[in-house]
Amino acid sequence: ARIRLALDTAALQRAFETLIVRHPALSTTFPALGDEPVQRVAAQLALTIQTEDASGWSDAQRDSFLRNETGRPFDIETGPLIRLTLLRRATDKYILLLVMHHIIGDFWSLAVFADELAGLYAAQAAGTSLELAPLPLRYSDYTRWQSDVLASAEGTRLLDHWKNKLAGELPPLDLPTDH
Repeated sequence: ARIRLALDTAALQRAFETLIVRHPALSTTFPALGDEPVQRVAAQLALTIQTEDASGWSDAQRDSFLRNETGRPFDIETGPLIRLTLLRRATDKYILLLVMHHIIGDFWSLAVFADELAGLYAAQAAGTSLELAPLPLRYSDYTRWQSDVLASAEGTRLLDHWKNKLAGELPPLDLPTDH
């Protein structure tokens, strides 16, 4: 995101901290338990915004840095699975880079995240607080519901359906392998 205003970085940090507490997926990791990954939500995630003085960088240097940051892998076992970088181009020109592993967020959740961040940042910068509406459901509620369905007679019926549908030899999967 390109930001064209004098930025209160402390207020931005507090806004991000509020979002991390509000959305447990942002502080989730997936360590291995035996051969299987398990979901682990950290009680607290200390996430700092990496700040870079990019005022003397050329466009090519900036673009190269952003490409490298977005391509840097995550360690899903230890996390965090979200990274924040703030490039300061001038006192009123910034680039905020948010890199999030797809296992903890998607495009829809990114839109919610951005909307809430904007409101929280404005409140923090003004020295006030913003009470966001409580979340009606958390992802853990959804997974619990799915687990309950799968453990029921309906789950057995669904499993039988897909076993029948996918029985026999499957056609070759022809996907490109270069990416």
